[in-house]
Amino acid sequence: MEEIKAVIFDCDGTLIDSEQAHFESWRLSLNNHGGDLTLEEYFLHVGKSAETNAKLFAEKIGYPFFEEILKEKRKHYHILQKNGFAPIQATIDFILCLSKQKQLLGFKMGVASAAKKADIMTNLNYLQVESLFEIVLSGQDDLMITAILKV
Repeated sequence: MEEIKAVIFDCDGTLIDSEQAHFESWRLSLNNHGGDLTLEEYFLHVGKSAETNAKLFAEKIGYPFFEEILKEKRKHYHILQKNGFAPIQATIDFILCLSKQKQLLGFKMGVASAAKKADIMTNLNYLQVESLFEIVLSGQDDLMITAILKV
């Protein structure tokens, strides 16, 4: 059996419970443009990129500028994020336990998320666990940089 070299965690929905904040942020943004969003409709879009959802929501309400909807969504989200999101305590407890053993067992810990790096770091700082991870990767920031460097 091979030994474990790394343990990688997602952020939203694994370390923090941010789903309600994402929903409220989309709903407020759409309300500003004459639209609405129900929780049931929102759940059909969970897991898609913010840009994809902004395009779909803009089309739904007949608003031609999806970029504005996305910008407003992010503004609302950051306002809610300032108060911090509830930790998913079982995962945080697991991380704290693992962090005490990682040097002895020879593995590293990381976070990989589709979110923007600044949002990930804000959440990790709020949870006071940022120093426990050797690497934090953002699907929006780090993967885009990697793709550009390969061109």
